[in-house]
Amino acid sequence: MPKKSFYDMFDKKAQRIAGTISAILVIGGALFGVGNWINNQVTSAISNQIQEFRQEVKASDNRQDQAITRLELMNLIQNDPTNVAGIEKLARYYFGDLQGNQYMTGMYSNWCREYGGDPSIAVGGK
Repeated sequence: MPKKSFYDMFDKKAQRIAGTISAILVIGGALFGVGNWINNQVTSAISNQIQEFRQEVKASDNRQDQAITRLELMNLIQNDPTNVAGIEKLARYYFGDLQGNQYMTGMYSNWCREYGGDPSIAVGGK
């Protein structure tokens, strides 16, 4: 058996070290990929929850605006029924912009008949 030279032994050690480094890099890359995937999943879930919360807040704000505007409209109709321009302006906002429900339609229609307001506002006319 021939005696191995220094370069042959160095070559084998270099190959082992290179193999070890390659294995570490492959495992590290895999762990990095899994970590990124988990991070993306968590970030996506959190983003979805934030978006749902924003939609709930927006819907709640719209309901609150409807309730406040409805009270203002009722107050104007009862306490200042001759303010046709003001009532119609508020009715346009309530029925048109806020897409107010039909709760006020009867009261507004009665006011229109008595004071000459525009009843088409209550059915979506602007």
